[in-house]
Amino acid sequence: MGIKVRDFLNPLRYAELQTLCRKRGLVVSGNRSKLLERLARSYKGDFQSLILHLRKQDLIKIGYSLSGQFELPLGWRDLLIKEMQRVFTTAVTARVEPWERAEIDEQIQFFSSGYVGEIEGVQRLTAETLHKTALQAMRTTVISAYYGKRLLKKLLSGCRGEVRVILNGLGGQRLNAQLEDLENLQKEIQYRSPKTEIRLSFSDGIFHTKLYLFESKQGTVGWIGSANATSAGLEGHNEEVLVRVSPVPAAMLAYAEKTWVKAQPLDDCVQDVNSLIAFYRTGTLYYKPYTQLEKSFNPFRDWIKGLSDEDRDKIPGMTLPNAERGGIPPFNIYTVFKKHVPEDRMSVQTQVSRRRSGNGGTSETQLRIRNYAVETCYGYWVHETFVADLNHKIEQAAQGIESELEDFKEWLSDREDTITAEYKNYLSAAKKELDNAQVNYVDESPFEKWEIVKDEISKLKIKLSDKSKIQRLCHGFLPGEVPELWEDTTARIAFERSFFESLATASSKSRRPKAASMILDVVGIKHAESAKNIQRKLKKWLENGRYPKYFP
Repeated sequence: MGIKVRDFLNPLRYAELQTLCRKRGLVVSGNRSKLLERLARSYKGDFQSLILHLRKQDLIKIGYSLSGQFELPLGWRDLLIKEMQRVFTTAVTARVEPWERAEIDEQIQFFSSGYVGEIEGVQRLTAETLHKTALQAMRTTVISAYYGKRLLKKLLSGCRGEVRVILNGLGGQRLNAQLEDLENLQKEIQYRSPKTEIRLSFSDGIFHTKLYLFESKQGTVGWIGSANATSAGLEGHNEEVLVRVSPVPAAMLAYAEKTWVKAQPLDDCVQDVNSLIAFYRTGTLYYKPYTQLEKSFNPFRDWIKGLSDEDRDKIPGMTLPNAERGGIPPFNIYTVFKKHVPEDRMSVQTQVSRRRSGNGGTSETQLRIRNYAVETCYGYWVHETFVADLNHKIEQAAQGIESELEDFKEWLSDREDTITAEYKNYLSAAKKELDNAQVNYVDESPFEKWEIVKDEISKLKIKLSDKSKIQRLCHGFLPGEVPELWEDTTARIAFERSFFESLATASSKSRRPKAASMILDVVGIKHAESAKNIQRKLKKWLENGRYPKYFP
């Protein structure tokens, strides 16, 4: 730097030099010259450590004295201590890591999961960078909307100081599962970082903050941006950013403290259902899975494309064995199964299922779910009051379907010859009808390659051996969390519109479904009402704090 430590400290008074000696663990007796000598030997040109030990008023006094020797920036007198450190330590900062250098030479740094190397000044965002800072902190605060257990353990395990974690609290049945999950996570982190506490924050919409604070003797470093404490946020392919701020503004510290005080410890988490969004969260969303077991195939699908338009028009609406009507319908292996295995030869559970619905078990659930649910554009919303009962009925229906599919699978393994014979009859009948209609064709391969039915049987057996696929096939409806639609205005409006339109339709019926009736009755709606009025009344009822006292 072109200046010695002794000359650098010369502007300070005797008492100020004694203070610096105490920080360095040096003897404080002796005259001023002795103190300067001890400090010079102790720092040995290490201006980085020296600057970190000086107070702001010390730096300002030294700055006045040295202003003639260095070109200082305009307004330097009003700069924060970090800027003063930057001015006096430019010669030593190259020896430290980027995240450590920011303590000295920059108040703001930009970290991103993308564009590193493409845009000047963008540094790579990694969980490891935050972890290193956390290990050096006396207190770490993580505030995140979403979280990943593995990521939080990686980020916080090993911290010696206090660790505070604030996460978005869920609602309804999901809150119970979340509390159990986080209690286990808290114990796991406490094994290596004993002073760890996790709390939940609840808001009318969604608690969506992403803020990381690391407090140490050198000051507080803050990270704020879009990255959640998840693998996707800090280690995945998401495009995320965090801005590193040092020193941290007082407002940011105050926000963290107020959020911590307001957040609820895990043992005290009870969500107040006093808004529409909190009410929606008390439900579970059921949807119909799209997985289907394809039990039929059409060997003529591509063959028809080779016919002329005139010949395609000649194809009659056929009635073929083990197939539906119309055009050249596909061959259905399941129809062969039902034809050759009478109901009295199937399992008892299958017989019960068929008697209940007359159609394989799902129609009963399809009819009943409307009694337990409010239909929305995102699926059937079921209040926690009815979830257990509905799940029981869905499981009952699923057992019947699963039993029937098990019967079907067993039959496929033993009756390949029967299916092949029925397929040959199907092909013969199709050829006869096409010839009678005087359809001109040259390619006769579909009528000759009857072995393809064996491939279809093999495919069915493989699918029926997949337990996860069977689960989806057997359940008419599957439960899922109510997605956090509230951060997407368009999605929220669509959900609410369909929710209250369903209630409005139910309000006009003489016999209301259970779920709709429960909601309409507690808010005093006895006759037909518009969706808008029902929404307004339910919102006011919730805001008055009447849930759950007057809710079943």
